[in-house]
Amino acid sequence: MKVVVGEVTDSSNSNGKHDGQFYAKFVLGGTEIEKPVTYTSPYYRVNMGGFVGIPEPQTQILAYHNTDPSRKGESEFYYISTIIKDKSDPGQELLNPTFQALRDNDNKAKTYSDETLNDDGDKEPGRPVTQCFTNPVGAGLYITRNYAKDKILNDVTVKAQNDCEVNVGALGVQIRNEEGDNLILNSSTNNDGYGTRSFSVVTRGYHEYKCTNADITMKIQDGGDINIENNSTGMFGTYALPPDRIPSPAGVTPLSGNVRLKTRWRDIILAALGLSSKIHIVTNNAKLVLDSETGNIDIFSQTGALGTPGNINIQSAGFINMESLAGISMRSLGPIQIDSGTAITNTATAEIRNNALANSINGVPINTVNPPEGLGGTPVPFITFPPPEITPVPPIEDDYNDGLPGAGAT
Repeated sequence: MKVVVGEVTDSSNSNGKHDGQFYAKFVLGGTEIEKPVTYTSPYYRVNMGGFVGIPEPQTQILAYHNTDPSRKGESEFYYISTIIKDKSDPGQELLNPTFQALRDNDNKAKTYSDETLNDDGDKEPGRPVTQCFTNPVGAGLYITRNYAKDKILNDVTVKAQNDCEVNVGALGVQIRNEEGDNLILNSSTNNDGYGTRSFSVVTRGYHEYKCTNADITMKIQDGGDINIENNSTGMFGTYALPPDRIPSPAGVTPLSGNVRLKTRWRDIILAALGLSSKIHIVTNNAKLVLDSETGNIDIFSQTGALGTPGNINIQSAGFINMESLAGISMRSLGPIQIDSGTAITNTATAEIRNNALANSINGVPINTVNPPEGLGGTPVPFITFPPPEITPVPPIEDDYNDGLPGAGAT
C-alpha cells in the first residue's frame, strides 16, 4: 500500500449500504480518476456504534492505495484522514479575509490562544488550547484549557447550531438556550455574577415543577431565609377581562401579581415553632399576628372593620374578655340576644340609658320610667330615699399613715 492525496467528490450514500463509503478523485500515473473510498474510523464497532466523521465534498484527504486487493472483501482505497491546510502563499492577500483553515466556531473556545507579550515586550504567537469535534456549522463538542495571564478557561462545552449550549468548567455548570435563558450551578470559584456553590434559574417564560408520585421538599439546613416574591404588575399577562369588567390594580385580577396556595384535598398548614416565633399576615392597612411566645392573636386594622357576609362565631372554653380604652359599641339591624346560664351583671359607674320604645320582662310589658310623648303607659314617679347617716370613724394613727391624707410613713 502507498499513501495518496485525493479530493472528495461525493459523500452520499450512493451504494445504499450505510457503510460510510464515498467517492474521491486521485491522480495516478498522470491520470485523474474517480474511485470509491472505504471509510475507516479510529474506533467503531460495526452495526453498533463509535466515532464517525465522513468527510464532505471538496475536502482534501489522505488515503491508502491498495495496489493489489487480492483478498476477498478488500478495497482499492481506504480513507486515512482529512488534510487541513491554508493553500494561500505566504504574504498573499486572501480572497476571503475571514477564511480559517481551522475555523473558530465559538468565541469562547478558540483553537489557538491570543497573541501575548513576553517579558522582553516581543509578541508570542498563540498556541493550541482547544480540541473539538463539530459539524460544518460549528455544532459539537469543545474542550478548552487556556491558562493565560488575563483569563483562565478550563471548559468542556456541548453546543448546538442555534447556540444552545451546555458548559462544564471552572465556574460550574451552565445550560443556556439561544435566547439567553439559563440554568447555572456555580462552583466554589470566585464569580462576580453569582455566589459560590449557588444555583440560578432564569427564563423569560413559564416555570413548572411537577412530581407525579412523591413529595416536593424545599429545605435550608442552616442558612438564610426562603423568599417567594411576586413583583408583577400584570402588564405582560395574556388574560383578557370580560367586556363588563374594569381593569384593576395588581393583585385584583388574574395574572396580575397574585401569590396563590391551593390544596385540592387536604389542609394548608403554617407552623412557626421557635420559642418566640410569630406568624404575620400583613397588608398595607391590616395585620394578623400569631405570637408563639405570648400565645396572643393580635389583629391590627387601619379602619377597625372586621366583616363577613355570613356569620361570625366566637367560642371559648374559658372567659371571653373585651376591653377598649375608648368604648364598645354594638349595632344590629336585627335583634341582639344575650343568654347567660347564671347572671348578667352591669357595673356601670355613671348612667344606664334605655331608649327602647317598649320594654318587657319574661314577655310581660312594663311601663317605662319616663315614656316618650305620644306613647301609652302610666308614668312612674321617681322614688327618692334620704342618704344614710354616716358616723365618722376617727383615724387610727400608725407609723405608715396607711390610707390617710397627708405625708407618708413616719
